[in-house]
Amino acid sequence: QTAINNAAAALQTAQAALEEESGVTKEPTLAESTVIKKPETLLVDNKDALTETEKTTLSDMVKTANPNLPTGTTITVLNDGTVDITFSDKSVAQLTDTVATKQSSNLKAPSEKVSVADKTALTDTEKQAVVQAVAAANPGVVVSVDVDNQGNATVTFQDHSTGTLTSDQTVTELAQSKPVDSLTATNRTQGTLLAIQRKSEVYADGTEFVITLDKNGKQETIKGRWDSKATQGFEITEGNNLVSRAVAGTNNVSLLLNPDVENKTTVTVTVQDPSKKVSDPVSTTVTVYTTQLDQAVAAAESTSTGTDDSTKTEAQKAFDTALATAKSLQEGGSAYDTATQTAINNAAAALQTAQAALEEE
Repeated sequence: QTAINNAAAALQTAQAALEEESGVTKEPTLAESTVIKKPETLLVDNKDALTETEKTTLSDMVKTANPNLPTGTTITVLNDGTVDITFSDKSVAQLTDTVATKQSSNLKAPSEKVSVADKTALTDTEKQAVVQAVAAANPGVVVSVDVDNQGNATVTFQDHSTGTLTSDQTVTELAQSKPVDSLTATNRTQGTLLAIQRKSEVYADGTEFVITLDKNGKQETIKGRWDSKATQGFEITEGNNLVSRAVAGTNNVSLLLNPDVENKTTVTVTVQDPSKKVSDPVSTTVTVYTTQLDQAVAAAESTSTGTDDSTKTEAQKAFDTALATAKSLQEGGSAYDTATQTAINNAAAALQTAQAALEEE
């Protein structure tokens, strides 16, 4: 193209010199006498290889910028965006540097995808991580990144061009943590012993546990973290008031729940291993320990204080009250469903004390 352009210019120069020598004055061509206005730069996918659609767009832009071109003028757009304007007298004017490659054409996906819990419902934190990853992969040219709930990203560049990255280019879904193999609640006089076990797979450092206690819609939460450097291997980060003792092995956690946890409370446990999403939940139910209470009631029932309250001593009245309270806390009793281990232990002790006082009397 350079050789052709140079040859045309050289021929025109030579012809002008010849005409000057002969004393003949040449009329200016339409290309020489027509003022051509260059349109705004057109952003294209590749400035060295315009598509037919881009060529048409550029041609229309030249026509719009030059609405009064002489009749018979034709416009031809070359592959590199050079515009040849050919007039009816066969003279040609040319426009160059009319196009530029869009910044969005060089859009790069992050080298490392963002790990998310659910590819169909990114959290705000996960979306922000995608924004940062895309901006880092395209330094100095990105104006904004908009991420939808699925992780698809729309990127706006400084030249106002836009590009998109699909969720497959930006995010990867975490594998789900393996749930505990067994969750048991054993009733003890000191409270319910909760055993959270895996059969063989060990808990890695950083494994997170969420233990939810639910009774009639009222929820309380215990959160803990597996840490081999901790005294017991298990560090409670929330809900210390609900746990009396925590003991851990390589693949099990045992928590002694506070004896004030109510009977028939549902306990649900989820596990989140490092770099994995939360496991499916596993549940069990708290059952209070009533053996000692049952024994105290059985021993007390053989004792009679009579039926005439007006003649009963204070010791007899105290015994009757203690026995009634104890019976209400037994299985099937009016207070059993809401009983706590503390209440049961106290009732058993109170009944034994009342019976001893009655016998001493």
